[in-house]
Amino acid sequence: MTASTGHRQPGSTADRVRSQQRNVGTVRDRLCCFWVLVFLLPLLSSPAAPWGIAAEYRPDLTVRERLEFWNGYNKKAYGDQAVNPGGNRQGRASDRFVLQRIVAGLTCRGDTVQWRVAAYDARAWGTSLGVDDFVKNRGTGQEHVMAPYWEYLEPYELYIGLGKETGGSRLVLGRQIIGFGDNRIFGPGAVTNSIGWLWDAARYQYRAESWSLDGWYGQTKTQDPDSPSLLREYAYQGVGVYGQWRHNVLGSVEPFYAWKQGLFFNNGSRESVSYLGCRVVRDGGPGLVYDITLAMEWGEYEEQEGATGRVEAAAYACKIGWSFAGQLPLSPVILIGQDYASGDPEPDNGPRTTFSRPFGTTDGEHYGVMDLMNWSNMRDTMLDVRLAPAEKVSLRLVWHDFRLDQAADKWGYFGYRVQENRYDRIGQEFDLILKVKPVQWLSVMAFYGHFRAGDFIRRNAIAENDADRAVLQLTFSW
Repeated sequence: MTASTGHRQPGSTADRVRSQQRNVGTVRDRLCCFWVLVFLLPLLSSPAAPWGIAAEYRPDLTVRERLEFWNGYNKKAYGDQAVNPGGNRQGRASDRFVLQRIVAGLTCRGDTVQWRVAAYDARAWGTSLGVDDFVKNRGTGQEHVMAPYWEYLEPYELYIGLGKETGGSRLVLGRQIIGFGDNRIFGPGAVTNSIGWLWDAARYQYRAESWSLDGWYGQTKTQDPDSPSLLREYAYQGVGVYGQWRHNVLGSVEPFYAWKQGLFFNNGSRESVSYLGCRVVRDGGPGLVYDITLAMEWGEYEEQEGATGRVEAAAYACKIGWSFAGQLPLSPVILIGQDYASGDPEPDNGPRTTFSRPFGTTDGEHYGVMDLMNWSNMRDTMLDVRLAPAEKVSLRLVWHDFRLDQAADKWGYFGYRVQENRYDRIGQEFDLILKVKPVQWLSVMAFYGHFRAGDFIRRNAIAENDADRAVLQLTFSW
């Protein structure tokens, strides 16, 4: 196994330096605000402060070790030849590598003031890809990095909360993780290794007995291990509103709104779009269970050159089934469902109808554990069976049939697009996911995914092979 430090190639250093020199004044102001907050946090909970007398301090440490086996594709290219959408070979198609992520923090909880300071470190060994493979807008003034495997000693959470956590109003200021429900609309992308959608935000919360409301404005960072995030420009800014109303019959009703603006011109354009929708979920058993999310997107894409384009898109994710918890051996839960995100039948003309996700995760178990799909130009029909062989053991079997919504549009995850394409089936995936918690401080997860390539891949000469991915993960928590 060849060690991979994740560093970029020397040839890109000059471009990188120029990119890091932008907005020096903004970076300096940001650093000052964060370090003032770091030094103020202990003072706010000292015995001399009236709210700090009954404060509770709790350190924590999480270490995650992960072994990955990929066959027939990698994070940037599909196929045994590992040829990316640009026609160039990128990495190996049969990677064997190790991922490690460590999160260490200290939380202080007082009656009306809480704070948390935490950092994380993410590293990879053995992967054929490096940070240089995840540079966007290479060689331009818009260059930045979104690397999924590496970040070195990054602020993970750094916030102060003013108000009661258990009810009423609360204001949270600083770096924070913002996630709700299944993390599809707002949620950190943390399954791969580095953590996406970490917010530097001002967030207002209100908690009542049967409902809650969160609203915030903030910005999200890039993922570049070679420079601290406090020294970099942000990737996006946005506004979020998320409500939750708990009903005895319906389950949880969760309306949401988001505004998302790109702060870089990726491939010559950047979005300024809004999302409006609602999630309704009932996952308690036994009996009928469902999880339905509806979302619409509108706004515009600002072009560096040319006319600004309008956006009109929509998406949904729907699962419905029955839970036999406590009624049958293994307490099975059986669900059928479909995930949909609109594509564009004429990508080069008219308004853009390709749906793009808000601030939600793409990796993990939403669209298959092999991470071949994201919520864009896709139809995913699925069968999901969940079993509980023992008290602290869960087993999940999932079948997916992946298709393009519009054959003329690209395969969203990788970006392959074929002129005059006549095929919409990307392929079928079967997943097996096992989770075990033998003791309080250890969680074990293993999964295997097999993908059978469809006509879009085989008949368009993208590749001829199927693909596999296997993962063994140990998470230690104290």
